[in-house]
Amino acid sequence: MRRPRCTPAAPTLCLALALGSIPLGACGSGDADDGDATVGTDGATGTESTPGTTPGTTLADTSAGSAEGDPTAPGCGNGIQEGDEQCDDGEANSDSQPDACRTDCRTAHCADGVVDPGAGEECDDGSANGNDPDACRDTCLLPSCGDGVQDLGEPCDDGNEAWGDTCYACSNLWYFVLNSPDLAGGGDVSILRSTREGPPVAIVQGDASYNGVRQLALGPAGAVLYALQSQGAVDRVLALDPLDGTLVDEYALDAAVLGADGELQAMARGSDGLLWIAALVGGTTRLVSIDPAAGTVGAVTDLGDDLGVVDMTADDASALYVTTGTGNQLIRVELPGLTTSVFADGGDGLSTPIGVTYDPVHAELWIANNPTGAPAQLLRGDLAGAFTAYSTAAADVGPYVRGVAIDVGGVALITQRAYDRVVAVQAFDAIQPFFTRLVDAPTDLEILDMAP
Repeated sequence: MRRPRCTPAAPTLCLALALGSIPLGACGSGDADDGDATVGTDGATGTESTPGTTPGTTLADTSAGSAEGDPTAPGCGNGIQEGDEQCDDGEANSDSQPDACRTDCRTAHCADGVVDPGAGEECDDGSANGNDPDACRDTCLLPSCGDGVQDLGEPCDDGNEAWGDTCYACSNLWYFVLNSPDLAGGGDVSILRSTREGPPVAIVQGDASYNGVRQLALGPAGAVLYALQSQGAVDRVLALDPLDGTLVDEYALDAAVLGADGELQAMARGSDGLLWIAALVGGTTRLVSIDPAAGTVGAVTDLGDDLGVVDMTADDASALYVTTGTGNQLIRVELPGLTTSVFADGGDGLSTPIGVTYDPVHAELWIANNPTGAPAQLLRGDLAGAFTAYSTAAADVGPYVRGVAIDVGGVALITQRAYDRVVAVQAFDAIQPFFTRLVDAPTDLEILDMAP
């Protein structure tokens, strides 16, 4: 088609064409060889191009219509969310600012290399996110206990909170179990150390010189494992290396210290940092202290006539608690004045109390109670003196339960001498075996938190 020719005879039409108000072809046609200036046709689009343009270009192509140059033009970065864009904040788009719309018009997201608190991210290392130890997780959360990855400081992490697993709460715990076949002093003693993941290791085994060890206690930060030994003329506290059982020190508690030959009965580390030992000397119950830091033995104090001390523990304030066979009582001993009072007795359900321990997390006392001819039971009580039966072993008649310790999660571990095992008491009337390997006469147990 030829463009209509503008001549002086049709000035109005020419003006309309020049202004573009009349479509091409609206006015008359001319001859094919009328001699007009040649105009090209855009073969790519089928539309006519104006003089001076190159084929394939349009007026729109020569305008500033890109996203960077013209905010009104379509495209990422023009400040208008359109098409498949997730966001578009124009010049505020950023690949480095937290929670910003990214320069590809995607919303801030995990693995974009920017920590976005608004999206709940705790970390973001981009492509380095993953499940390697100590890495930012694929979820852009920091490594944590329960994420199924064993990170620095975690001895285990199986991704759940089931206490009965070998891993619980990613706790770095050591368990020490004392096997003492004959509480009167005979039989070879062994001391086992174990974790939830590894097999028990005997750090003391088959050494007759340790016979008569009846209780364990841990020093500050678990640097030392103390063992109370009383056999004939040998009455002492052993300081052992908890790693391999090496004897690193000892404290004699013989007649020269106690005033006469005695029987060492129980031991606990008080909140004052001292080791406190109950001993029966000439029909009198006496307390003696050891200062491990100074390596000295303190003065001996009489508590009264034979109390029949079985076990002892300390709270994290200023008191010792002693289970006694005489009167079936729990005696409270105030530190440092060493005044005594009956904290619990038969009126609180005690009848043959044996093991006792303190739970600092819940500020509670736990007692292994073994009433004659009745099922063994666990009692728990607060520091106000209110005790209740927590668990009863329905068929265990006799003093089968002796040692008590509180594991993470408030779970009680107890020694059962009749079954040669340590069990976990998770709920009322519910127990499960915890340690059986190498356990043959469990007497006492201690738990050490080895967290860094």
